Amino acid sequence: MIHKDYIQKTYAGWLGKVIGIRMGAPIEGWSKEKIAKFYGNEMKDYVVDYQDFAADDDSNGPIFFVRGLEHYKNLTAREMGYTCLNYIPKEHGFFWWGNELSTEHTAYKNLLSGMEAPQSGSANVNGMEMAEQIGGQIFIDCFGFVAPGNPSLACELAEASARVTHDHDGIAGARFIAACIALAYEMNDILSIMKTALTFISKEGNYCKVVTDMIQFYEEGKSSEEAFACLREKYWTDCYKGICHIIPNAGIIAIALLYGKGNFLNTMEIVNLLGFDTDCNAGNVGAILGVLCGTYEENQDNGIPKHLITPIKDVMIASSMVGSLNISTLSENTLLFCKIGYELAEVDMPAPYKEWWEALEKEGKRISHFAFVDAIHGFRIRGSYKNAELRVTNTMEDAYEGDRCLKIISNNMHPGNQVYVYQKTYYEPEDLHDARYQPCFSPIAYPGDKVSCYIKNVTGQKLMAYLYCVDSTANKKYRFAEMEINGDKIVDLWIKLENSIPIIHNARIKEVGLELVSLENEDVYFGEQVIVYMDSFVIESKPQVSMDFSTLTFDDYSLHSVVQKELSGFTHYQPTVEGIAISDDGVRLSSSEKIFTGDYYWHDYECDLEFSLIQGEKFDLLLRSQGSLRSYGVRITGNELQIIRNLENTELILSNAPFIREIDKVYHLKTRVEKSQIQVMLEDITLVVEDDTYAYGMIGMQVDDETIVELKQVSIRYK
Repeated sequence: MIHKDYIQKTYAGWLGKVIGIRMGAPIEGWSKEKIAKFYGNEMKDYVVDYQDFAADDDSNGPIFFVRGLEHYKNLTAREMGYTCLNYIPKEHGFFWWGNELSTEHTAYKNLLSGMEAPQSGSANVNGMEMAEQIGGQIFIDCFGFVAPGNPSLACELAEASARVTHDHDGIAGARFIAACIALAYEMNDILSIMKTALTFISKEGNYCKVVTDMIQFYEEGKSSEEAFACLREKYWTDCYKGICHIIPNAGIIAIALLYGKGNFLNTMEIVNLLGFDTDCNAGNVGAILGVLCGTYEENQDNGIPKHLITPIKDVMIASSMVGSLNISTLSENTLLFCKIGYELAEVDMPAPYKEWWEALEKEGKRISHFAFVDAIHGFRIRGSYKNAELRVTNTMEDAYEGDRCLKIISNNMHPGNQVYVYQKTYYEPEDLHDARYQPCFSPIAYPGDKVSCYIKNVTGQKLMAYLYCVDSTANKKYRFAEMEINGDKIVDLWIKLENSIPIIHNARIKEVGLELVSLENEDVYFGEQVIVYMDSFVIESKPQVSMDFSTLTFDDYSLHSVVQKELSGFTHYQPTVEGIAISDDGVRLSSSEKIFTGDYYWHDYECDLEFSLIQGEKFDLLLRSQGSLRSYGVRITGNELQIIRNLENTELILSNAPFIREIDKVYHLKTRVEKSQIQVMLEDITLVVEDDTYAYGMIGMQVDDETIVELKQVSIRYK
């Protein structure tokens, strides 16, 4: 059996994780004393207003490592190692790499060398100090989310993941945190949860000892200050070496859980005020307490308070190899966790959640449904006028489907004023507070995509409603659907707006949304107070994309002494962009670089590429790519044209034909993937093959170290 509130609890758990990361990030690595000096002895809110909080390793891990369960029926450390290589770029983004000081960097290099997990993370290979750093427990919350009430399974999965990079007490931490999360679905007392979770880890390790000691202090009636003094005396960094050892931080987590007494805000305050690896610790604590307590709406006394939820905006930004998955929402992530959780429990996922997830995975439809408390799917609001007083919020006042919708409020709308309610479908450097984990993006909306939503004019003013998009390359707005929603005609009725994003050459769509324009003739001094509801906002992938590579630019995320540049709309594999050069003729790839663009959930499409080989004899156009190690490829060698299937480190030739490539000749390669068929046409050669390994994926291009290719034009057309 799965808890009746499994999905809502999982959303609260993931929300709690993200809140913890965001609260702890500005004070990461600080001592208790430094935090008190700067911020005092209370911390009930964020100390930094990030606006859009960029990628973080603590959230990258859960939303991508859980996909190992999508790719493999029997998940062991070996498969998790390949999941890491598939989604993580080479030595940039995703993790804190630490210039080879981090455990994750050490293990990643082991994987690159051909060493498989769990050897890649073992203490025998990397040493005990590396094996027991904090990373063992900070990425594994997802395995508690997919095993509600089943701590044994949660521990098994968390250990498989943690063994890619860690060992010994690093594994104990993974098992303990995952067990706490799984138990929080069915148990109501945090002390009981902790004691039960301890039964799933080794009694001989220091992890069990530090948590047990903190529990003993608590049960003896001693204060949190006394418990922390014991932690510093017996388990601090002078005893446990390395950049960030797991044991001192495990003690901080235990103190916060115990003395927070099941109250989300109190627990979050304690874990942050105690310092050290605050974002990691607060993230794990937030996941446990989120599942246990829920939100303020579900648990007014102990739940996650509204003032911590609102700034999140339901937005999740990441920094993996898959640019479209780097733009998502907590709502979308929750559906993935729960879809896997129901599958593991062999229970059908209930409607409408199952339909929402299948619409994305099988049809490429991103549905904004507003089903979770305060979840707004990243929608923002702005006005065209100086003193716009605007708000978007999740409400239970009405809905087209289900129980909730988005409520759009304008407090002072005058004739001709424009209000925009929109999602960011692509991020640029100026959108983000910083780029500490090197985010990079591909859009999640493209020319040709079908957009629809339902709206209701509640307050009755005369309004014009448009669907619109903004192309970042030209910084131009396009309207592509319109309807008058005059109050005297259709007040209090749900109406549907629907059309396709215009076909725009070289476009990079950075926002899609609803524009409201006042058609009122009389101007009231303080303006009109307007309420419009919106529900079921859908972007359906039907791309009609064409692009000249010569028009691309680099997005510059550099800040202070850190240099980071990304090819606009693409992700790249190598640590720097030295293997990518833009000229008037196109983009040149070299130095074993590979780049990706498009939507992870593109299914059937034609992709045509114009290119020339400058030197070498190994160039691939990648189709239905799901990362670095999962794709189909059209390969041009010195003497063959091939269709290959990439899986892990294995390449299988599915079809091939003789082909003598010519240096500097401009080639026009035509490809099509439709259902299980892959078709390739180059000059007078046609290859057709059937294979059903990959049903969807983005496109990419890659070269080996000896090859330079010049990419000129590409087009993608929905089939």
